[in-house]
Amino acid sequence: MSRSALRDLPAIKEDLQEGELEKRLKTCLKILIDFEDEGFPEPLPTLASSLLRPFYYQHRSKTIRMLTLCLIAEVFRISFPNPPYSNQEQQMVLPMFVSSLQVLEEPGASSYVYGCTLLETLSTVSVFSLDGCADTLSDLFKLFFTIVRPDHSTKVRQCMIHVMSSVVQEVSCVSQELLDLILINILEPAKSEMTSSYALAVDFIRAASTHLEPYIQLFFNNTLVTGKSSESEVADRIYDLILELYGIDPSLLLSVLSQLEYKLKSTDSDERLQVTQLLAKMFALKDSKLAFENKTLWFCFLGRFSDVSSDVRAECVKHSKYYLAYHPDLSGDVSAKLHERFHDPEESVRLETVHAVCEAAAESLEAVPKLLMDDVQERMRDKKLAVRKETMTNLARIYRQVTSRSGVRVAEIEKVDWIASKIFHCYYQSSLPDKICVERCTLSCLVPATLEVKERMSRLINMYSSLDEYATRAFSEMLKSQFQTASALKSFITYQEEDVEENRDMFERLKKTLSC
Repeated sequence: MSRSALRDLPAIKEDLQEGELEKRLKTCLKILIDFEDEGFPEPLPTLASSLLRPFYYQHRSKTIRMLTLCLIAEVFRISFPNPPYSNQEQQMVLPMFVSSLQVLEEPGASSYVYGCTLLETLSTVSVFSLDGCADTLSDLFKLFFTIVRPDHSTKVRQCMIHVMSSVVQEVSCVSQELLDLILINILEPAKSEMTSSYALAVDFIRAASTHLEPYIQLFFNNTLVTGKSSESEVADRIYDLILELYGIDPSLLLSVLSQLEYKLKSTDSDERLQVTQLLAKMFALKDSKLAFENKTLWFCFLGRFSDVSSDVRAECVKHSKYYLAYHPDLSGDVSAKLHERFHDPEESVRLETVHAVCEAAAESLEAVPKLLMDDVQERMRDKKLAVRKETMTNLARIYRQVTSRSGVRVAEIEKVDWIASKIFHCYYQSSLPDKICVERCTLSCLVPATLEVKERMSRLINMYSSLDEYATRAFSEMLKSQFQTASALKSFITYQEEDVEENRDMFERLKKTLSC
């Protein structure tokens, strides 16, 4: 729209009827929105000064208040970068902009459309870069993260991001308070409970990463090296924050990785454990390229597999299943370390190693090298019962998972045929808990008791045909033992029921069960 159109701006007076005033404000807003010429048109100062009268922005009608603020925002847009307002007047207007945007919280409200109009205008011009407005900026960011909703349109969300981006781009310094307001929304519980706020924070960080990077790096440097950021709300969750930011934009952490390498070599075992937990997750992310982009850090991390602390060693092992499943290029490095941990002096580390490798095998047998599967079956002869039981149970679950698939190929079954034999070899152990574990694995996984009779017989025949000589003898011995136990218990019940007439129903049910 040309400058001549501004001559048609209707006069705004305080003595107008409310309906007429609203009508004229709407007409003014339409004209200003359509105005696209550069420069400051002559009719605008009169309107601009009128709009700052309390009568308009404090009017009892919410619609008139919203229209007034929309018009003031348009004045800023048209007159940018030299608005017809003093610094004091601008500092008065900015908090009103923020409070008026609260209407965006209710997309169904009658004034919502004016909130969208105001937001869209503010996204096109930098009005919040005025010095001395730190509190207003904090209120603005807090408001956006509070009111954002899943049913907000993409345009509304983009306008919010543009407004916040212009702030961090134009202000002389992003305060720690403002940075905390952003970062706290990518951490739990906000990540799970306020998904819209989390998504907005993620999109904003990606959009403004160039301008946020120096402040984020300074924050990490102060926290990790000098410990000066104790006043920050997120300083005590620094490692969670690094993980989240790495998933959002790895470039934000380029200068932080060297500090993590230093922390990984700390003499404090608790600190090494925290950094190990962080790096294990970062390396394990499905699309992570960190191990290839920073080989020094990767090899430093591999050294923690042999850490003096068993907790650190266990933490390294815990995430190994992801390296085997998602990062085959790292399999060689990780397999060599896991091979060592199968013989770790700590029972808890051996347990974690068995669990990690078996979980990776459950995802994909092809992803686990034969060396590691051989190491797993050796743990069925571990000196500790807990390790033997964990190994048997996990291998039995892998066997059940493969053999239970519909349309499973013979080649796939052949890859797990050995499991049944190795489990039955454990029946020769002298301890009763080992024998019980073998029986439980048989009933729950090798030949599941919950299957229909026909399917159970089919599984039994297939399993039995795969057993080696020693496993066959163990299986026969197990059946013989079970039969003898059932017969003895049945005889005991028969003897007892002669003297206990009142418990006859219970004994009948037991006999029926044992006969099966």
